[in-house]
Amino acid sequence: MHSATRRFLLVLSVCCGISAPGQESGKKAAEPIRVMTFNIRYGTANDGRNRWERRTHMVVARIRAFAPDILGLQEALHFQVRQLEQALPEYQTFGAYREGKTKSESCRVFVRTDRIAIEASGTFWLSPTPDEVGSKGWDAALPRVCTWAVLRNRKSHSRFLYANTHFDHRGRTARLESAKLISAWTKIFRLPTIVTGDFNSDEGTTAMRHMREHGLRDSFRVIHPEAKNVATFTGFRRPGRGKIDHVFVSEEFAVANASIDTAKIDGRYPSDHFPVIATVSMPGGVAPKLMPVVQGKPWHIGDNPDLGALTGEKQQIVDHAVFRSQDGAWHLWACIRSTKIGRLLYAWEGNSLEQRVWKQKGIAMRVSPQHGESVDDWGGKEWIQAPHVVTHANRFYMLYGGHRSEMEHCQICLATSADGRKFERHKNARGQSRVFIGPGEARDPMTIKVGDTFHCYYTGNPDPKNRRDTGSIYCRTSKDLVDWSRPTRVCYGGSPGSGMWSAECPHVVFREGYYYLFRTTSYRKPLTHVYRSKDSMDFGLDSDAKKIGTIAVAAPEVVSDNGRDYISSVHDLKGGVQLMRLAWAMK
Repeated sequence: MHSATRRFLLVLSVCCGISAPGQESGKKAAEPIRVMTFNIRYGTANDGRNRWERRTHMVVARIRAFAPDILGLQEALHFQVRQLEQALPEYQTFGAYREGKTKSESCRVFVRTDRIAIEASGTFWLSPTPDEVGSKGWDAALPRVCTWAVLRNRKSHSRFLYANTHFDHRGRTARLESAKLISAWTKIFRLPTIVTGDFNSDEGTTAMRHMREHGLRDSFRVIHPEAKNVATFTGFRRPGRGKIDHVFVSEEFAVANASIDTAKIDGRYPSDHFPVIATVSMPGGVAPKLMPVVQGKPWHIGDNPDLGALTGEKQQIVDHAVFRSQDGAWHLWACIRSTKIGRLLYAWEGNSLEQRVWKQKGIAMRVSPQHGESVDDWGGKEWIQAPHVVTHANRFYMLYGGHRSEMEHCQICLATSADGRKFERHKNARGQSRVFIGPGEARDPMTIKVGDTFHCYYTGNPDPKNRRDTGSIYCRTSKDLVDWSRPTRVCYGGSPGSGMWSAECPHVVFREGYYYLFRTTSYRKPLTHVYRSKDSMDFGLDSDAKKIGTIAVAAPEVVSDNGRDYISSVHDLKGGVQLMRLAWAMK
């Protein structure tokens, strides 16, 4: 082995630290993973009626037909990648171009991140100097790359190594040495492994024998050991050159199904190679312990509007909800405080979470005294706040704070909608919009579904007559979002303190075996404490045992779209609501 190659593998083994000594088999049931390798033919080729613009829709159609969790492409040029990213927004993509510039080809990888988490990724070159960008190996005609990732099945928690590559079409020595390099590289991680690609090597070649002799099985041959006259290269005409596209798996994987997709669309093949597909699984692992991490800079989606005669000199935007209506539009409803009449809810609308400054839609809701809201409130001001929206039985349910009730305790109210645009207040037997009250200053509700039961987390305090009593997070449960259980205190005290504003704006999400609670203690200097628990009803009472850290956001809401998480914040109180991308790191 070339000395530079040995150095590369040594440095990778020391620096990566990706191996999984803590992974335990059998903790979770096996969960299928759908894998596809597809040489899509470089898009600038002069292919006549088979040129890229005439078959882009066909490539997308075959990808959609199989719906892989992991897709490895070969010969993917930059503009092809961008077009496929637009057509397949549910995938996150990565992979360097073989000459280090976007004008050359890549072995781009597409991952459904709602199902598969990406823990680490990179690209190396198939040459004696794998870390040298654009390096060409042995007798290869062109630089060749391998794109890799350490992945995790979000449902079963199993971790595995994935690699996608394209061996040289001319260099026989290069193909064998590439197989040796990848085999040596996979051993570093000590993880179950999947390798896909166009290997430009039929099954009987020395390069492919090396792959099989070093712990990788051809998934197609696991299912079809006796199949004859198998080919994956078509030249847009008919199969001819043998089976040179493969999905290899290590012995830890069970292969449920594997095939070569020979489908035509309107009498034509989508590419000059057939896609090769496999469904595999492996024993589950232990749920990972994660920590939310904000990525990149924030952007505003809601600004501070001019309310005309209601505009307050010191008005601020605080608690809010981000949700999607039935027609696919995104909506932001937020409480604006310190207006001339108190607090009200204002609405914005956007086309995507990535859009900057959504369109103002006006005042969405004010206090309704006839529904029992904001009874005899502070200084006669209106007080409505903290909306949060969930869906159930084809309807939208918005819980919000209606503040003081006639029973001293504050109330949580409900409005519903058929389309996510026009909300109407719920009416209980007394014609009130409330669904429950207290304890104390009940506010800031948010709701998730745990199994078949809704859990509403909210801020409150034990003594309704003492507004500065111990701030706590409570939870009530319901089957229908109307009739709620008695409250259970699930978090208070610990290092964030126990004052009235020490447990604001609770937000809970479930990620891979754990519930994560976000608990805000400061707006202007944004500070939110994060807790992790297996029990949705226990995040620690006057204890930091389940606290895992803090993040610099205020009154956050976690929103997901196309497998990506975003987190909101109102630390710019006068500027409005901001969004940021959110990742989950191992901790």
